[in-house]
Amino acid sequence: MNRITDLLDLKDANVIISDIQIQDRTKTIFLKTPPTAHFCPSCGFRMHSRGIKNRTITHPIL
Repeated sequence: MNRITDLLDLKDANVIISDIQIQDRTKTIFLKTPPTAHFCPSCGFRMHSRGIKNRTITHPIL
């Protein structure tokens, strides 16, 4: 793991930092994970993604 994922306390080892943007005093970090197939635990049917979810963390680090 790298320091950014350690700082954000991310448990997923497959997280990739795709981009970092800095505007004034705001730093935006874009994370992505490779797509993986998920299956229903009851029937075994493959579940499909519903798209990209954007999340914003709003707490100061310093």
